[in-house]
Amino acid sequence: MTNTLLNQCRAYLSSAILLTTLALVGCSDNDNPINPPGSTGGPAVGSRYSYHMTSTYSNGMVNEVDFNNVVAATGLTYAGKTNVVKMTTDLPAKNQIGETGYLVYEPNGDLTGFFPVNMNGQVLDSTWLTYTFGSKGAMVYPNWDKDAAGMHTTVTGTGKYLGTERLTVGSETFETIKMATQMEISMKVSGMSVALMSTSYVDTAWYAPGIFNFVKNSGITTSISAGATTVINNEKVLVSYKLQ
Repeated sequence: MTNTLLNQCRAYLSSAILLTTLALVGCSDNDNPINPPGSTGGPAVGSRYSYHMTSTYSNGMVNEVDFNNVVAATGLTYAGKTNVVKMTTDLPAKNQIGETGYLVYEPNGDLTGFFPVNMNGQVLDSTWLTYTFGSKGAMVYPNWDKDAAGMHTTVTGTGKYLGTERLTVGSETFETIKMATQMEISMKVSGMSVALMSTSYVDTAWYAPGIFNFVKNSGITTSISAGATTVINNEKVLVSYKLQ
């Protein structure tokens, strides 16, 4: 049961960090080394981003993976939103990340992504989550408190605009917007008062409007189950990109 619960918690976290996974810092095919803030409209079809992700576990295990995100379609209508951008990824399924993300690049500079809540591969609920890069306010995080599949699960979160920062990675300099987010998950058998597992995810993200993507993403996942604590340090880095 412990492994099943861990996988379920990872599925929730996968939904939460899908935005930063599908839109994540390094060399580009562009000539301009400075990417200006305030770019709107989103990337064009065929734009590609190649990433390297490192996960370091508290037991010493290190998992590294390379993957690509590609803009598959733009101008879609999806889940009540228009002008939606569809982003696909070839990130291996073992990393518990979804294969498709839906993003809206808002006129005010905010970035909105589709947030599905999963249980055993089944989407039980969904909402849109907005990174307030343009409006600069607090993120309105989806709070979830429901019984499903014999489990009572609560999901809460917060997000905060931290300001702007010029960030140099490799040979390229980006004008970025920095935000911090935190999500808490608690899972217990329906009708019981003691949590079987609790998980928290703390993340800091640097978003570069000039390339319509996060340029740096760093997070810590802490899971407590059966008295044992597992800590995972996650780093996502874009090693190359090409805008169409």
